[in-house]
Amino acid sequence: MKKTLYTAIFTAISPFVLADTHAITLGDPEPAMTDASFEVSSNMYHENNVADRITIASDRITVFASKSTRGRTVGIPQSKIDEFCGDIDGCQLRMAMYNWDGQGRTASRSNLFFFNKTNRAWRAENGDKQGTDFNGSTQHIMQSWACYFTDGNYSNWKDRSDTSVGFSLLSWNQYNADCRLTIID
Repeated sequence: MKKTLYTAIFTAISPFVLADTHAITLGDPEPAMTDASFEVSSNMYHENNVADRITIASDRITVFASKSTRGRTVGIPQSKIDEFCGDIDGCQLRMAMYNWDGQGRTASRSNLFFFNKTNRAWRAENGDKQGTDFNGSTQHIMQSWACYFTDGNYSNWKDRSDTSVGFSLLSWNQYNADCRLTIID
């Protein structure tokens, strides 16, 4: 990024860092996965052979996209995004990719996420990602290897764009793995 006089002065006197931003595209390379962050059993998500599972508690929601749903989005209730992320302190996102190596390991990442309920603008801490929901263009808020938190809609491996209000979890093809997103107030 070229520094202008303004950015040079702003950088010198400000506690904030100006960072280059870029869009996440499907299939972007990720660092090599050599260590899993923690291990967890996913049995609770396979009750009654349900491929998509949502678990809601008073301060969090967990959305599960199994590897059998790869290539299509699993919707997240908008009321929970509004409740948990649409306030002054935003919410924490915990993304986990389960059993990516066939050994039952979970690789994970976390992120802070802020959502403006009035104009649908959002911003994520990691990577300085920002965008607007329901603007006709799919934007990925967070990617953890084969798992995506997105404002777009995917069906049968095709981007159907951001033509409706809401966010989703997507399991893509970098790994044959289950994806889990926990959103915490």
